[in-house]
Amino acid sequence: MRMQDAKAAKAVAEVAPARAWYGVRSATRQEATLETALRAMKFEVFYPKWVFWRKLRTSSKPGERPLFPGYLFIRVTTEDFHRVHEADGFHQFVRALDADGIQRPLAWPEEVIGDLMLRSDLGDFDETRRERQRFLPAKGNRVGITKGKWAGFVAAILSASPKDRRVMVGLENMTELPVSLPYSALKPIDGTGGLAEK
Repeated sequence: MRMQDAKAAKAVAEVAPARAWYGVRSATRQEATLETALRAMKFEVFYPKWVFWRKLRTSSKPGERPLFPGYLFIRVTTEDFHRVHEADGFHQFVRALDADGIQRPLAWPEEVIGDLMLRSDLGDFDETRRERQRFLPAKGNRVGITKGKWAGFVAAILSASPKDRRVMVGLENMTELPVSLPYSALKPIDGTGGLAEK
């Protein structure tokens, strides 16, 4: 870059106010309305959602909920605050107490929002992207117990009753008698010793 170009770029950066990410709170259950309004005003908006399987009577279909109910993120300059206040569904900025004792809108680090965006893109908050596998326990399988009195323990399946959807397990490193548990209280353990995705 030539010296005059560098000076011009620096001058523009000094004149133009810096944009930052701010958390905004929507009116009750108005996150989608606020997102639409802010996008129509040409603002950069991040509205993270949790995608899940909604159970119907005979099937299931994807459903969505806000990852942070009542909140979304917007990238703006401090000069744009007054315009954000005019958006449909807007309630207030997320604020924090400044050193002078005044509450001001809180700017979020780019890294934090970037990490959330990346995780969202990778499907961390989308249960429908994961392969849906039916858990069929078999004798000899190692499982992690996720519910009930023995939650957190690792066990080996001694026998399984598919009709009742229950298993008899022996708790590892315990002298307890075999324990009867429902399928829903178990998760298979992968080859590394961690709990596999169900």
